[in-house]
Amino acid sequence: MQGTLVQGEISKALPARADRIAARHGLRSAGVLSAQEIASCRRQGIALAFDPVQIGWVRGDCIDDVDPHEPGARATEKPAFVPRSLAPTYRFRPWTLDDLPVYRSLLDDPKVWAQMYEPYPNPLDDDTARALIALSADSAHHEVMAVLRDGEIVGQVRLAFDGTSAELSYWFGRAHWGKGLGSAVVAIASGRAFVQHPALNALVAVVHPENAAFRRVLAKAGYVAEGPCKRRPGWISHRLTRARAEAINSGSVRV
Repeated sequence: MQGTLVQGEISKALPARADRIAARHGLRSAGVLSAQEIASCRRQGIALAFDPVQIGWVRGDCIDDVDPHEPGARATEKPAFVPRSLAPTYRFRPWTLDDLPVYRSLLDDPKVWAQMYEPYPNPLDDDTARALIALSADSAHHEVMAVLRDGEIVGQVRLAFDGTSAELSYWFGRAHWGKGLGSAVVAIASGRAFVQHPALNALVAVVHPENAAFRRVLAKAGYVAEGPCKRRPGWISHRLTRARAEAINSGSVRV
């Protein structure tokens, strides 16, 4: 009987909690959701979106009162997560063989490979591209996703798992360089990794010393340089712990 009463109280509390979250986070300026609020939203089927400015998860239907586009516009007129408001919309999904032409067009470029650890497979023919796409979905040791910006495939992000840590890496087609994609994608991918993989304690990124742009992107996302990478001589290792990411999200640590 007591168990039934407790369950009843819990079931009553869940909608009430969802109402409180809705009231508090109807505006983007209310800040990012806590881990408990994220879990509650998922139980209630409330869509979430990653805010690369605040570096954290918010309700997908929140109103953008942080970055108005028109002077005098009312907050209630401005949903935050539609293509015209919070700049581009980013989405990750697995590669498929239907992506082969765009995959080749983006990756068959020696300049794209210049800052990668692996050598450029000159040329990147259809058979090699097909094998790389198949490999991306053929291992439990990594998670490889195509990056879509406003519906267009622009590159790739990868997590390579190693116990309770994972290495984060990415690349973009050269036509998409210089548009701020790196900062947005690293922030989104890092937050997404910690949310979707609760066992992860840290993310690591290994950077070529001449890749100053990637180092700036990592620093902006909260990664801290650790020094030379033992596995890749001459490269620099950077790390973002879960605790530091949560501190950044809460505002107790600024980057």
